[in-house]
Amino acid sequence: MATPNATVHDALLLLRQSASAQKPCIPTTSEDPSSAADVESSLATATYLHFTLAQVSLPLNSPTRFVLNDKPVDLRSIYLAFKDSESGISEYQALTAGVNEELAAKKPGESVVTLSFVERLDLISYLDSATEDSEYVKPLAADVANAANAAKIASGAVAGSTAANIGLQDSRLTDIYNGERKMGDRNTILRGVKPTVEFVPLRH
Repeated sequence: MATPNATVHDALLLLRQSASAQKPCIPTTSEDPSSAADVESSLATATYLHFTLAQVSLPLNSPTRFVLNDKPVDLRSIYLAFKDSESGISEYQALTAGVNEELAAKKPGESVVTLSFVERLDLISYLDSATEDSEYVKPLAADVANAANAAKIASGAVAGSTAANIGLQDSRLTDIYNGERKMGDRNTILRGVKPTVEFVPLRH
């Protein structure tokens, strides 16, 4: 199995896709779990989160695109906040406190972030695909690039022929390009496409 890479496999995207497909995510002690012995119910003991949908595993201490106070929240904290999404805030807070106690004993220096009610609600809505974006989630780099190119095309900074060659896959950009107005030269714009008729002065 190839070594998973957090920059290739985005944790939040995998969580959204797994939730949509109703495929479980399993905390494990191995990057490549092959037996029940690798499964670990304790998030303080587990070191990876295995996504059965994509058959990849990401370290639980991987940073994610969910950002609080300019600091990315780790995957362990995100998964803990999301896995029992129907539990109340007091139950969730008790759960995070228990995991932090275990982490302090087993993995000094590591801890989970306790999200506020609003932050957790926003996260759950995003991962359940109830909303398409979140004020706490930074967009994927590809989405940023697509948006920037769309803005350039809309403003005329990038010609349609150039846009066709930059390999964008966003259908909205294709629509913009196809609807681009074709402009002629100055004479065509002023006089139209019909030939200009020259009038000879009348002689008396």
